Amino acid sequence: MTSKKRTYRQTQAGFTLVELLIVLVLVGIIALGLLGGLQFSYKTWDRGRDRSDNFNQVITLQELLRKQAKAFPLERNLSSDVRSLEGESDRLSLISSYPSFLSEEGLNQFSYYADGEHILMDWQSASSKGDIQASLDDTGLDDAGKETRLMLENVSRITFSYYGFPLSGGGRKWLNRWEDRTDLPELIRVQVEFMDNSNQLQWPELTIQPLVQGGNKIY
Repeated sequence: MTSKKRTYRQTQAGFTLVELLIVLVLVGIIALGLLGGLQFSYKTWDRGRDRSDNFNQVITLQELLRKQAKAFPLERNLSSDVRSLEGESDRLSLISSYPSFLSEEGLNQFSYYADGEHILMDWQSASSKGDIQASLDDTGLDDAGKETRLMLENVSRITFSYYGFPLSGGGRKWLNRWEDRTDLPELIRVQVEFMDNSNQLQWPELTIQPLVQGGNKIY
């Protein structure tokens, strides 16, 4: 009788051990599944965060360009031979009173361009009319006092177009240059192309009507 009880207890203990092993295996499988799900969720969230950050950069840059293009200084604030805007197809340089707090005199110089991966902005406070005249040239701003800021990432190309009368004569049309002119274009169009790994980020085509500070048309 004692032998039968001992055998029964050993058999019962053996089955309990097998069940415990099965439970451990199942817990391990579930844990692996949860880990994989967490990793997938993190990667999805990370991509969504990057896309959201890039989208916010797009909105911020477009809004900045709109406000700067609507705040060109009045002619009386500039020398007669100072150009408020110099533009090529891949670079835009301008003088704007927005935002005015950046400089004591309320005038700032900006230059926008792409380096193959990013849109960059060179900024320099205008301390005098002479500085303004000297810095708006084909190469952008002077190195003295210049700051460069990253505006948008994953960019392969930025293109500027200018609508107005060509110097050679004829009717209004879109031009890829606006140089050596004291007048300003009627419209400025900004187009951006993103890299293939930019999470399908899009740039809404931006067309701006330049205005002097106070809302007066300048053409």
